[in-house]
Amino acid sequence: MFLIRYIPDIVKPNIDNLATLCIDQIDADKLALKRKIQKAWLGWSSNAWSAAMATSGTS
Repeated sequence: MFLIRYIPDIVKPNIDNLATLCIDQIDADKLALKRKIQKAWLGWSSNAWSAAMATSGTS
């Protein structure tokens, strides 16, 4: 997601477009790939939130 955020006028930074860019086979399951990306994003964002709260001293 961070790679496409600099070109929002060409590729909108969303899960669907990221999945499209990640497809490596013509018969890839795009829905499964979107779910995998979303799961990874949710895991990253919750870990980032936890880390931010720990460094700020707030919970």
